[in-house]
Amino acid sequence: MRMVALAVMLAIAQAAFAQTHPGSVPQGQAPSAGTGDYTYTAPAGWVRQNAQNATVLVSPVYPGGEQCRLNLLPMRPSVRSLPDDALGIFRELFRAEPLTGDIYPPTKFFRGMSPQGWEYFVVKKPIGPSGGNQFGTILLVAKVGRNLATIAGVSKEFLVSNCFGELVRDAWPPFFYSLRFRSATASPQNDATIRQRLAGVWIAATASVGLRYEFTANGRYADAAASMQRTRTADIQQTFFGNGSYSFDGNTLIMTGDDGRRTAAEFRLEQQSKDFGRSWTDSLCLWTPGNSGEVCYARGQ
Repeated sequence: MRMVALAVMLAIAQAAFAQTHPGSVPQGQAPSAGTGDYTYTAPAGWVRQNAQNATVLVSPVYPGGEQCRLNLLPMRPSVRSLPDDALGIFRELFRAEPLTGDIYPPTKFFRGMSPQGWEYFVVKKPIGPSGGNQFGTILLVAKVGRNLATIAGVSKEFLVSNCFGELVRDAWPPFFYSLRFRSATASPQNDATIRQRLAGVWIAATASVGLRYEFTANGRYADAAASMQRTRTADIQQTFFGNGSYSFDGNTLIMTGDDGRRTAAEFRLEQQSKDFGRSWTDSLCLWTPGNSGEVCYARGQ
């Protein structure tokens, strides 16, 4: 019932957007991947519906009745800084304050630059009382030239969601990696900026596996992986090393080892905040199509 209520709220917000931005979409024409500035690949099993003033991607109905939505809204002019614009749009669409609340899991902000040359800001926030009846909301606002692209998503609470879940399934990474804007253009300066931000050591670790990459701004990398196998008599550790060169192809990071072996993965290089933007940490996330999830690395020493 509450999922339906939030879907209705989003539809009302979309209608309000159309009234305040009447020139954003030609009358009688809904934005779509084929005719608008957005291009993307819908998550597997999701269907597209053209609303009057939005493109809506709707998930299958998952066990427990969860059905999620991604709403792609028409471009609007950029008015303030990107974070301020994004927070204002969140308030407008979800009728909630993005800078307050102590619901678990905590509100997360993300900011970064796409290899295609557009800057983005993401708000990922649970809405509703702690302990039940929560929604998971995602808002991405991308600055494309002088305009803003807006994508609003809704699911069950993130810990149990089949759509944007932290434990079950997360359709957001492959959707994000597929996202493009026809009017966006990358530049050599943008490529150089990404290389500078990528330079350094990145580490991901679990109880049994440790992964490490080190990149240089001139296109070289070194990697290391270690696994721990626990037996009755001893802990056996295996370590693997490699070196090579890397390049970009859109969102794809291509690593070619000096031995000729090639690895390709989609990547996000961004900053994350869990305290409403007061402090930020760097992260590098890698996703290989066909895998169930991303591996995200923290910047090391």
